[in-house]
Amino acid sequence: MINWLKKKAPAPAAFATLSLPCQATDIQLGVCINEIYLWAIGIVGLVAFARIVYAGIMYLQAAGKPGDVKEAKTIIYNSILGIVLLFSSYIILQTINPELVGGDLKIEAIKSGGAGSKTGELMLSNVAPLRARPDDMLVLTGTGFDADTKVYIDHNEYDSSVIFVSASEIKVQLGNTIFSDPDNTVEVWVQKGDKKSNSFDIFIIAPEDGEDEFSE
Repeated sequence: MINWLKKKAPAPAAFATLSLPCQATDIQLGVCINEIYLWAIGIVGLVAFARIVYAGIMYLQAAGKPGDVKEAKTIIYNSILGIVLLFSSYIILQTINPELVGGDLKIEAIKSGGAGSKTGELMLSNVAPLRARPDDMLVLTGTGFDADTKVYIDHNEYDSSVIFVSASEIKVQLGNTIFSDPDNTVEVWVQKGDKKSNSFDIFIIAPEDGEDEFSE
């Protein structure tokens, strides 16, 4: 008989589709908070209802006992207060940030290659050495480099035919660059089309000073 009832009586839809919140791999934070909130309403509502029923039975069976009557009233009061606080949390979240309860809040994943860097973004992360002789090899590291990337040194475009380029590194020979004023700071950056990277300042040591400083 019991097996026959199980076959004939389908499970309620609410229990048939019951699943834990925040299970999707690409779920947004706002959607996750909504799912947790709905779960909390269901659980707290069920517990509060059971507590109120229990307190009601206790109140009816108190038979004039002041202690039992007071305890039953306290349980009912606390259960109702918990329900009110739970529903008030929606207003609190809505006040803090409407996207928390609207399901639209997104948090960008932090990708490797520097804070805020995005795939394909043209960016310099380092230039070495920062104090260089006019004939030194300059190594630029970063992201977004390709064959169309141009190097600018001292506001002049470097000869692209003598640049070694990989996806994350560019090497240039400073001896192929004519500096307007050696023994001074020059600006270095890379550019691809209309996209210009951040820049680094390097100090070019004049030949006569460079021999003395690097002779050790």
